[in-house]
Amino acid sequence: MKITVVGMGYVGIVAAAGLAAGGHEVLGVDIDRVRIEALDKGRVPLYEPGLEARVAEGLARGLLCFRHRDDVVEDLGEAALIATGTPPTHGGAADLNQVMAAVSWIKAAGRPGLVVVMKSTVPPGTRLCTKTRKVIRTG
Repeated sequence: MKITVVGMGYVGIVAAAGLAAGGHEVLGVDIDRVRIEALDKGRVPLYEPGLEARVAEGLARGLLCFRHRDDVVEDLGEAALIATGTPPTHGGAADLNQVMAAVSWIKAAGRPGLVVVMKSTVPPGTRLCTKTRKVIRTG
């Protein structure tokens, strides 16, 4: 299965490498060009035991690749996993701007039938599904 992971932070990189190790074709997408260039060379900007080897293996097997959001030309595949940040606001609520930007980008870049999977962490009661559906319907 081809899967796109949006957000190459801790959760996104680990998910992308794990999915590729499981035999899936994975496209890792982020807005940080420096991070994407490092990942594309097998350099992981965080520490997780065995992660750098998993990324290198995925790259070598052709199952893992990384792109800046603006450089994606390939099909997003059957599923897109959103793993963007949700930093707290001053009031303690989750800032959903990155999530909503990812949803909007997936809507524009994806194809009908693409399954969107939410991996970003948000506090209970955030009503993320309602907000996400609104973005998907209206753009």
